[in-house]
Amino acid sequence: MKRSVRLTVLCEDAMLANFVRNWLGSAGVDVGRDVQFVVGPTGRGCGSKFVADNYPEEMRRLRARSHDQNVGLVAAVDADNLTVAKRAAILAATLKDAGRARRGPREPVAHVIPKPNVDGWMAFLSGGDGDETVDGSDYKRLTQRHPDAAKRCRDAGRAMPRCCRGQFQTEHTVPPSIRTACREFRRAV
Repeated sequence: MKRSVRLTVLCEDAMLANFVRNWLGSAGVDVGRDVQFVVGPTGRGCGSKFVADNYPEEMRRLRARSHDQNVGLVAAVDADNLTVAKRAAILAATLKDAGRARRGPREPVAHVIPKPNVDGWMAFLSGGDGDETVDGSDYKRLTQRHPDAAKRCRDAGRAMPRCCRGQFQTEHTVPPSIRTACREFRRAV
């Protein structure tokens, strides 16, 4: 049965939006009806800047609807060459710079921050090692060259609920950024 939770998903690009859409759908969220995606425009600047620029306004909108228990926000942005904690700190700083209160411990706001990028998560969820210390462009090259990139993204997103529940079979250790995202995800969903 689909859960009814109205979410806004702020994403840096279409690939990450596709991944999160499939993660949400596999986690039982009615993505077609209850989720609004705000996605950075392709080829028009840095995706992480798009998320950082729009995060304070999306937080304001969420807080204006705080009387409703079934709302949430997911901010999805690649860590790239930063740590997950540093990327989250940048989001926090945007709130401070906008004169808004920081994210509270009980607010239904999840930070989904793949390290180094969503392509690395896709590689791990497709049987790779998920090494977070490599340059993310290595994963991007592999993903973009793959003839079924959209299918791999969909399948990886659909595997996330199993991974978060510890039911994902792999010989590799789950990368720390995935474990963090699983904890964060529960805040909003």
